[in-house]
Amino acid sequence: MNIAFETALGYMGKVSSPRVITGNPHLLVERAERRFGFEVVRIPDGGAMSLKRLREEITDESVVAVYVLLL
Repeated sequence: MNIAFETALGYMGKVSSPRVITGNPHLLVERAERRFGFEVVRIPDGGAMSLKRLREEITDESVVAVYVLLL
């Protein structure tokens, strides 16, 4: 998973405050947050991701990835 975050951050170049959007993050997302220094934006909605908030957040140019976990 860290390779995915490294790749996403690499595509963005020099974003001053990169952000990753998620509903309820997996522990690996939180570990990657500390390792790579991006901000995790949590937008949970009843155990899933809030689509309304996703529409709002995704327009921000500092968003480098959206993390969704399907079980």
